[in-house]
Amino acid sequence: MGFRARYVTAATDTMFVTGVAVTDVELRDLRWVIRPLRVGLRGGRMRAPARRPAVRYSVRGAVAGAGGGMLLLLDEIADVLVRDSRTTAVDPATRRVLAAQPLALRCP
Repeated sequence: MGFRARYVTAATDTMFVTGVAVTDVELRDLRWVIRPLRVGLRGGRMRAPARRPAVRYSVRGAVAGAGGGMLLLLDEIADVLVRDSRTTAVDPATRRVLAAQPLALRCP
């Protein structure tokens, strides 16, 4: 499951939280693939933190991996530098990115 949330902080600033997790059918065994990231928003856009890129995560789907495993297809959508957006294939068990390519963003 992928998640995104926005909330207003005490300083009337808006924070954005994004991440990806896998779980069992009963929603009891939650394992983070992309741990929750908090990023400040300014004018509805993310402010780039100094240590990591500011991206939103979206789960595109899942495909069969080698040996009967599963790979998650994740979109990393960058607000600050759109050219840094990409689609990745991630092994949820190891959290390793196995493949990545630029994300084709559609603009009207």
